[in-house]
Amino acid sequence: PNSIDLNLMLIDGVGYIDFDALQPITNDPTLTGWGGLEIVALVRAALDQQPDLLDQLSAMSMSDMTSGTGMDPATFEKFSDPEFVGQYMTITRAADEGGLAVFESTLDFGALYSDPAFQELIQQQMEAQMSENDSDMSEEDTAQAMDMMNQMFQDSTFNFRQTIDPATGYTTSTTGSINFDMTTMMEAAGEEMSADGAPVFNLDFAVNFSNQGSAALVAAPADASLFPYQMLLGMMENMMPTGTPQ
Repeated sequence: PNSIDLNLMLIDGVGYIDFDALQPITNDPTLTGWGGLEIVALVRAALDQQPDLLDQLSAMSMSDMTSGTGMDPATFEKFSDPEFVGQYMTITRAADEGGLAVFESTLDFGALYSDPAFQELIQQQMEAQMSENDSDMSEEDTAQAMDMMNQMFQDSTFNFRQTIDPATGYTTSTTGSINFDMTTMMEAAGEEMSADGAPVFNLDFAVNFSNQGSAALVAAPADASLFPYQMLLGMMENMMPTGTPQ
């Protein structure tokens, strides 16, 4: 579908979602109506089971998050460094529109992919996937795959646009576009292109915000089915890191 309605409510500690509106993507006749989860009760029960849960979460390191992925935490952490990301992203303030401040961001995919740290991260992901799938790729095959991805990223762009109301500081809209042009990659691989040229992948999105600062009166759905939060406690327990936080 071209559009999806996502209806969510949070009332008195219970989160609700409208499954009927999601039928175009779920296509599940058994998943209908409103469903709810007692979020506050879930958090309280989790804290009763593990009183030090918040300490464990705050003590989680990048090493815990990347455990089992085959990725080096030191390499992954670079992408949370504003100075590192700032080398490849340009943010400028454009002319105001209708009294709104406009900011435009552009990410240079080609330059980012050429960075040794990014290439190392991609290679680690590829090696982890091959290990998980018991795939046996030679160094030559891996290098060829990396080169094909490099060619694809060379012709790729990411543009992001944000409008902000200076009077309130609220974001009023965000739009973006991602473009992957396969021309260079196909030329490097010596593949024959159709009369229409190489495939081009485009993803455009737009998010608009309205009624900010005005809370609408909402009521919990009368026929909502509440899912037992107890079933999630075991899952959360398995996701927690082991050991005592330092």
